Amino acid sequence: MNISLELSDLRKAARILLAASAKRNFPDALLAGGGITPLGFYYDFVFPFEFQSSFLVLLEEGISRFIKEKQEFSIKEMVPFSAGEMLAFHKESLRAEDAAASSDTLLSIVQMGSYIDFSEDELACPDTSYVGAVKLKTFEKIGKRLKKDVVRIWGAADYDKQSLKKFLKEEEGLVKRLHPSIGKDWNLFSRVNNEGSLWLWHPKGEGFLQALSLSLRDHLEKASFSFIKMPSPEEIECAEDEENDLLYHDLLLERASLVSKASLNRVSEECVLWDKELTDFSCGLLKTVRSVVDLQYIICTEKQLFEECISSLHFISKMLKILGFEYKIILSVRKVKSSALTNGEKISADVLKRALQEEGITCIQHTHSSFKGVKVDFRVGDSLGRDWSTGFMQVSFSEANRSEAVIIRSTLGSRERIAALLLEKHEGVPFLLAEEQVRILALSKDVQDYAEKLQKQIRSEGFRVKVEISESKEKESFHKRLLEKIPFLLILDKKEESSSTVRVRVLNQLKEETLTLDELILRLNRHKEPE
Repeated sequence: MNISLELSDLRKAARILLAASAKRNFPDALLAGGGITPLGFYYDFVFPFEFQSSFLVLLEEGISRFIKEKQEFSIKEMVPFSAGEMLAFHKESLRAEDAAASSDTLLSIVQMGSYIDFSEDELACPDTSYVGAVKLKTFEKIGKRLKKDVVRIWGAADYDKQSLKKFLKEEEGLVKRLHPSIGKDWNLFSRVNNEGSLWLWHPKGEGFLQALSLSLRDHLEKASFSFIKMPSPEEIECAEDEENDLLYHDLLLERASLVSKASLNRVSEECVLWDKELTDFSCGLLKTVRSVVDLQYIICTEKQLFEECISSLHFISKMLKILGFEYKIILSVRKVKSSALTNGEKISADVLKRALQEEGITCIQHTHSSFKGVKVDFRVGDSLGRDWSTGFMQVSFSEANRSEAVIIRSTLGSRERIAALLLEKHEGVPFLLAEEQVRILALSKDVQDYAEKLQKQIRSEGFRVKVEISESKEKESFHKRLLEKIPFLLILDKKEESSSTVRVRVLNQLKEETLTLDELILRLNRHKEPE
């Protein structure tokens, strides 16, 4: 066991061993790049045949042989163009294309036997023996390149076999906390196809999304926003690369210009965005072909800009906190010399920095090289520790009227992504956004009047509540309702009516309680969003 290296270093090396084993066993396979995650590593391939699960054992055996051979990794630094030429010479057409398109100054070319590829990560393992134990877990089709399936193979690596066995056992519990598993368990959505490029929301899931949109709309109305509907673009890239950032930025400016021309200064819309070039569908709802994004446009003068920035930062922060998220903030300025920044960019950066300082918000400063502008990103972590962009705001100045500033922001970002993050954060639909928050289960028609009276009182407190009259046995009715994942189940019979009480079963709690109506309302109000 070599514990002088981080586990992430072992995963980076194991990723290379997987690719090398694939090239040794299947020389005609094309490499499509790989990476590591908090759960292990992966590599993408385009095979000239249908990949079978039995091939995983063959690849594992190849990895074991590489570990025993103690082969050294050969690493060379090259400019992207030269790296692309070298990869093309070795007939790695996909990676040659990726290397040539890289914006990095230098790329690390890694060679080992018949394997050659470039790596975005620094390789700390000097040779293959540093990888203790590897297990290839599964594979999936994540998209297409060259009109062929891209197969992603997932694996785990650790210092030795015993440590790996322990990790794999613990991993089973973590997978259950990922949003695809939760969505299936709660009957919220399903994949339209095996790749997961499109998702079908079930009625319960649609109710969850609608509750999320209505909650945001309610807060926007209180902040004096009006609502408009503009035609959604047919196609816009939402991915987080520089070229698509530019397309996205241009789209937002174009829509903000329409708002300004209509003499509106504080409006919101829901815009459907498409990323039809997305080829990696392994992130589920965190990265989708189709997404619904809330967008707000604030037109103001330069003098009003500081206060409006503070207001927007406060609003986005408040909404994320209401939903239970912790977040980090990234401030991005164009990567050029300060003298090359436009006057508008300098003003925007200064105002945003002062606004963040005023709100007591610590931010991380990044640079970008795409659009002319300054942007603030709110990033939220998922169950695997990966950070995802959610809300954002950016400041620009009107080309027609230099004294007119434009704040373009999104409070939650992609609705599908925020929904996935909510499911992982709360291990299900949070009470605030449940389509049905309370179900009153009357065990006979004799207590229907009492049930409807309770429903009226609970609804008057602002909760979503339904009544169901059940003539079946209590245990049968009770078990069926538990499967529906209703946050609060109230059980009524003649005993409860005569004592003016209710039996309460809270989701994921084994203990059943008997409460008065006043006690119940207090309990429900604890689950309401903070002011």
